[in-house]
Amino acid sequence: MTRGKVISLLNNVAFALNALLLVLLLGEGRLVIPDALATAGRFHIVMLHLPIGLIFVLPVIAWVNGKGVDTSLRKLEQIVLHLVAVLTASTALAGLFLTFDAGYDPAAAKWHKWLGSLLAFASYVTIRIHGKNVRKGYYFALAVLMGLVFWAGHLGGKMTHGDHFLFPPDKIDHRPNVDEHTPIFTAFIKPILDQHCVSCHRDGKAKGKLVMTNVSGIVQGGASGPLVMATRGDESEMIKRMRLPLDHEDHMPPRKKSQPSEADIDLIKTWIDLGADFDQSLADLDTTESAEVFRSKYSSLPKATVAYDFDAADADQIADLNTPFRAVRPTHEGSPALDATIFVRAVYEPVFLEELAAVGDQIVSLSLLNLPVRDEELSTVGDFKNLEKLILNGTDIDGSGLAYLRNCSQLRSLGLSECQVDFSQLQVLADFPSLREISLWNTPISPEQITALKKDMPGVQFELGYVPDPSEQVSLSPPILINEELIIKSGEMIELKNMFEGVETRYTLDGSEPDSSSLQYEGPFPLTSAVELKVRAYRDGWQPSRSKSYGLYMVGHEYEAELVTSPNPQYPGSGANGLHDLTFGKTNSLKSPAWLAYREGPMVATLTFAKDTDVDEVVVKCGQNIGAWVLAPQQISVWGGADVDHLHKIGEIVPPASKEGGGNRDLPLRVKVTKGSYKVLRLEVQPLKRLPSWHQGAGNPSWVFVDEVFVYG
Repeated sequence: MTRGKVISLLNNVAFALNALLLVLLLGEGRLVIPDALATAGRFHIVMLHLPIGLIFVLPVIAWVNGKGVDTSLRKLEQIVLHLVAVLTASTALAGLFLTFDAGYDPAAAKWHKWLGSLLAFASYVTIRIHGKNVRKGYYFALAVLMGLVFWAGHLGGKMTHGDHFLFPPDKIDHRPNVDEHTPIFTAFIKPILDQHCVSCHRDGKAKGKLVMTNVSGIVQGGASGPLVMATRGDESEMIKRMRLPLDHEDHMPPRKKSQPSEADIDLIKTWIDLGADFDQSLADLDTTESAEVFRSKYSSLPKATVAYDFDAADADQIADLNTPFRAVRPTHEGSPALDATIFVRAVYEPVFLEELAAVGDQIVSLSLLNLPVRDEELSTVGDFKNLEKLILNGTDIDGSGLAYLRNCSQLRSLGLSECQVDFSQLQVLADFPSLREISLWNTPISPEQITALKKDMPGVQFELGYVPDPSEQVSLSPPILINEELIIKSGEMIELKNMFEGVETRYTLDGSEPDSSSLQYEGPFPLTSAVELKVRAYRDGWQPSRSKSYGLYMVGHEYEAELVTSPNPQYPGSGANGLHDLTFGKTNSLKSPAWLAYREGPMVATLTFAKDTDVDEVVVKCGQNIGAWVLAPQQISVWGGADVDHLHKIGEIVPPASKEGGGNRDLPLRVKVTKGSYKVLRLEVQPLKRLPSWHQGAGNPSWVFVDEVFVYG
């Protein structure tokens, strides 16, 4: 086909497309677009980049060609112009179809639609101007095309990505100032939704008919139904969508959008589990474990700005004070006030506190939580004259050093919980003019003494934890595992603790639910293998606690690992080393490098010992995350022998199938093998080939996630 025929064909196509576009625009009010055609309109977002690119090429060709005397460049201009006319008209038609499907704000879509159509018409007119060889007129037409591209592009970007997409305003920090009466939704949840969700779900662009910029929109939900189900986080559509695999078509936010972290998703789930109350504030929270999640994050939120009249400390000085066991940071950006925290009881030394005197005038908040701090060391703290909050919970003080704090004239909040403080020593606090809050739960102070303190300090609120009504049976808190790590070293003992005196602890080691006839905890005890420890507290006159589970693993035989099959590229973990690096992954953070994931086929690995080793059990730690399609494996098989060429099957299990509503949890899967001495083991972990019928992904292959393999014998 000759160039002339190509030009003629493109011209006819451009004319026909523009004519069709004009007819559809004029009759738009009476149009009924078939679903297939409306869906095809989604290609508008893909198509628009090519005509835009060609339009930007045209001024370059015009500049090189000058007065248009170069015949070859003029022919190139002609071809590019005709391509632009065809592509802009096609893109405008696709955009018109898209407005019937995507849930865009009609007002915003109207202007973008007409500007895009005007760009298509102007492109066709530019062909005619170019044919008359009037260069000034042609340059003016190109300027019009460029202007329309910028204008239509700005409105399109605004519809897709939010206001001021092309011309953003100066950045302003709109994070809310918070205090204890700030609604949890406002302080914690809304900032996550604003960052990751509202660009597609807002008044101007309600994809899926869902608006997430206001409470009513979130409560109403979208085309898929309610967004949240109060007290049922795992069943809520928001959580389900966020936890789908990234490449799943229903995963939200879409793959190319900014993704919330697993911690953010967990925070939203916790809020839903607590009832999805849009008005509940930090001050309204009870003492449940879920509520503590928000309390622990409160200190990291921006607080209402307080003006201080003292100078800021030297930045280098602050940097020098930050160590692995001490953190010193401004309370908020630009403030001279400092927040200081010292960590880790086992390594604490008084000098850690003494060194803070260098910035003592700037410290307004100090946490010494659970450190072996003694009363005489409070003399150092007494020099921090601007101190407002002091946390001494769990320290070794008896209260005799509280008098040192008289110089802290701004002290408002004092934490003394879980300290063996003496009542007579507490009476000095009545002389502290600014004190407004004292925590005293789990201390020797009697109810009668508390009454006396309240009388002496009427302006102070005393935090006493939960004080049970003798006539009311309430549930106990479950026992706490004292061990800091879930991987137990040889000789280490398992230690449990209860929050109240006189509580009896019952436990099991096989994952079964403990009851009043289960093993009774009498003191620290050893482990010989991996176990699923479940504990429950009992006390006369109280309801038993809920059971709490801990997956505990003894350090097993050392080995070198090699992966025979490669993990899925999305979740490569840290390779074979991840099977024995003693680093656990969390089931609500599947992107952790601790996890190796397989879906298309089994995980096959060889484990090689330095010498022949007695083996009678292999424990494979897998993960379960129902919403993310991560279920228990279909089968685990173990082979053993003297080398890789002489292996025979020594053990196999079919793990209990994951159940609907099973949630996120670790799966310590034990394979009892033929007891013997082996130099090499081969392990095969087979994922489910089809998700069960109750699962939303029924019929699709499941994922299997593995992070550690322990070998015992």
